[in-house]
Amino acid sequence: MPKAIINRDFTVDLYNLGLNTASYKDFVLENIFSQSLANRLIGLDNTKPIKLNFTATGVKNGYYLEGTIEYRLKGECSRCLKVINKIHQGKFKAFFTDRYNESKDNDSVYELYGTQADLTPLIIDTVGLSLDYKPLCDENCQGLCNFCGEDLNKTTSHKH
Repeated sequence: MPKAIINRDFTVDLYNLGLNTASYKDFVLENIFSQSLANRLIGLDNTKPIKLNFTATGVKNGYYLEGTIEYRLKGECSRCLKVINKIHQGKFKAFFTDRYNESKDNDSVYELYGTQADLTPLIIDTVGLSLDYKPLCDENCQGLCNFCGEDLNKTTSHKH
């Protein structure tokens, strides 16, 4: 069965690098990620582009990629329900190989399609692991009053 690339917008051709430790190339990819990545309260803002900035190095049996991914998260605070709209940046290190089936023990190993590296699974892993299950608008968020629902961040003398 032929291998299939998931998302051409986040695919890089590493052919010019060769499989040699002296070769590397810097890449910058910026595009909208169309797949939904979210939990109940927060997720990737699919209306804003994801930016990947990385270096690819040719190594024995594949390519090593190291860099950063920048994206916008959108959702609501788990304590006060305010809208959260923030830019998040994560780092990644990954190995792309055509010997993927032999390397499944490592979470940072991804499948290579000839000389094409589809970064979609890497993006899903990096963004998905950054999603908080209890996102906060601020580290010191006081939340809402359990009795009346008033936002405790807006007052210092809340009483019943």
